[in-house]
Amino acid sequence: MARVVVLDSGLDGTCKLSYQMGFKGGIGFFENDNKVFTRYGEYDDVGHGTAVASLIKMLYKGVDIIPVKIIANGYVETTFTLIESLKYIYENVECDVINISAGIVSCSNISELNDWCEKLLQRGTIIVAAYDNLGAVSYPAELECVIGISGDRKLEKGITYKKIEGTNNYYGRIKERILPWLNNTKQTVSGASFLAPEFTAKIAALMDGGIRNFDDIIEALDKESMGSIKMMNGIDQRLTISINKAIIFPFNKEMHSLARFRDLLVFDIYGIYDTKYSGNVGKSMAELQGIEDYEIFVKDINEVDWEDDFDTVILGHTSTISKAVGKDYEKDIIDKCIKYGKQLFSCRDIRERNDINLSALKYYVPCIDKLYIKDMVKMHVIGCPVLGVVGTGGNQGKFTIQLGIRKELLGQGYKLGQIGTEPTAQLFGFDNVFPIGHESAVYTKGFESVVALNTILGDIQKKEPDLILFGSQANTVPYHVGGPQDYPIVQHELILGCQADAYILCVSNDADKEYIIRTINYLQSVYESKVIAIVISHLSLGARWSNFTSTKAYLSDDEMERIVDEVKVVSDIPIIKMSDEKLYSKIAEIIINYFSEE
Repeated sequence: MARVVVLDSGLDGTCKLSYQMGFKGGIGFFENDNKVFTRYGEYDDVGHGTAVASLIKMLYKGVDIIPVKIIANGYVETTFTLIESLKYIYENVECDVINISAGIVSCSNISELNDWCEKLLQRGTIIVAAYDNLGAVSYPAELECVIGISGDRKLEKGITYKKIEGTNNYYGRIKERILPWLNNTKQTVSGASFLAPEFTAKIAALMDGGIRNFDDIIEALDKESMGSIKMMNGIDQRLTISINKAIIFPFNKEMHSLARFRDLLVFDIYGIYDTKYSGNVGKSMAELQGIEDYEIFVKDINEVDWEDDFDTVILGHTSTISKAVGKDYEKDIIDKCIKYGKQLFSCRDIRERNDINLSALKYYVPCIDKLYIKDMVKMHVIGCPVLGVVGTGGNQGKFTIQLGIRKELLGQGYKLGQIGTEPTAQLFGFDNVFPIGHESAVYTKGFESVVALNTILGDIQKKEPDLILFGSQANTVPYHVGGPQDYPIVQHELILGCQADAYILCVSNDADKEYIIRTINYLQSVYESKVIAIVISHLSLGARWSNFTSTKAYLSDDEMERIVDEVKVVSDIPIIKMSDEKLYSKIAEIIINYFSEE
């Protein structure tokens, strides 16, 4: 007789199954002050566990049910509770199947949960787990070593279940059932919680019939499936080129950070080049960027010795300068890379160029291609803190702040996950890029973009970072009604997809008080989020980076203080000036303190 542990809300002492078993209460797991305690003699006080256990017994009578209570107040309190219950079962309970019709959508320790599920599988215990009914990714159903069950009422009549391609999961037809509940009553129920017991009963019967190996059970279930369901295609952003020495061209906005934060790069900068029209050629980093300890000068792109031992060209956006001077710099660089066997990292998507033999070039383009959303999509609820860096306008130093935070937190030993919207983000070690800025290479729109970002965050979450950080582009809400540039649609998609818990807001000298208030209100209302710091940009309006030069002008101390005073009037959020020498350590302290208190 197969033994099935039902991890749920327990078993009601008045139900038929309880009498059949001679049930005198079971073990329960409860969390208090971040510790999990066990209690014995526990009964169901919800009804859900009674219904699940009774259904398994109805579907396959030759099963021995072991109720374990992990649901308190109607839900599993934390991942820790679930882990401790699985650990207890592994160490103390011999069983063939574990049915979990109550999972975690915001999983805080995926690796440890997976470890205990793997251990149970290795000893011969199959875990069947229901997915969230509302379409969220839930655990442990999402784990490869677990058989995950989801479903829909819309599945064609006559279809019992289908296989979800590329997984060990199944998709069944949801129907209403009348099952035992509390105090010897019955309840009409439906959902994945009551699909999972169907598979648990089926697997118990298979195991009693001699099929006990996980792969063999999957094979048997597959044979009975009535078709298949396709999942959405994944997002692969592996950096497909390995860079050791690189030259940079041109030295425009997206390239400045490569020089300022070169210690975060995974390669050496061999040379920095620009056109003679830029006004940068012959100048040092001290002159252009105020970097006193970096002895490198910008050279003319025509002076590159292509026989030198650099292996990669990092190519920024050249469309504007190419149109202005009538020379296709992009094609010229690509042709030379092909001729001299150099790799190319291109900030612009060059894949549509049919005038170049790209098959002869080893290159990488940061992009998000159109998603092919198939039969079903599941969304992640992120189980670790998420922080966004956003602004009231463009050219405020948002990417610089992200890099500064990265350097500071990594230096303090924190594990950081990061998404950048600048095409160069992955060069600094960011996990992913969502390049929505100039000449965007994001080809998803609307909900597709939200799904893409959510998928990216879900993948990062599996690495179990202490914090996931992302940054936006330009402004966050419309400043006024006007031309196409006044509608921050892609920023809205970014914010929806990233589900931030908190924000750092960058404010420039052109943002009036009402606009700042609107921005803060928006950020704090889309999700339950908090703006935890405001950074005042020290760049002067009208003197930011132009298309061809790197010249910058800064606000005076008096102007900065005036803006700080104005912002204080509308908000009690901590304010830091971009020019503050301790900017990044102060931001890091605010971040750490905020999430430590959460």
